[in-house]
Amino acid sequence: MIWAMENDATEHVVVKAVEPGVIHPMRRRVLRPHQPIEAMVYPGDEAGGTFHLAALDKADQVLGIASFYKDEHPLQARPGDWRLRGMAVEPAWQGRGLGSRLVRAGINHIKEEGGSRLWCNARVSAQPFYEKLGLIAEGEEFHIEHIGPHCVMTTNIAV
Repeated sequence: MIWAMENDATEHVVVKAVEPGVIHPMRRRVLRPHQPIEAMVYPGDEAGGTFHLAALDKADQVLGIASFYKDEHPLQARPGDWRLRGMAVEPAWQGRGLGSRLVRAGINHIKEEGGSRLWCNARVSAQPFYEKLGLIAEGEEFHIEHIGPHCVMTTNIAV
């Protein structure tokens, strides 16, 4: 799957499905710099149905990533649950719409697969980003060691 995006008149970015190894360096660099690269391989990265998206510039440089897994909602599981995990955008590219485009592309694919809900463990600092995409916070805030405060955020996917 490939989606082309025009950010403005001079920048062209493509979102496409990639192998997990493509996203691991950015996971470490942007999300978890305190952990070794081996720790960037998450359980489920290779599971059936899992897909990974990358936003790539004309030189195939990775500007943003997002991984999507078939995974039960932690507070109230139901059929059709999917999880967004390991989403990141290069700091210099944040605020330009790449993250939104990655999530929307993922939601579109999940719809095609019959999914009905997307959830994530969102950093509290990223909560406004996810709210703009229609996700809502659920449950109590929690802390992930070395990373900080998080909350579960969820959106129903209209079929």
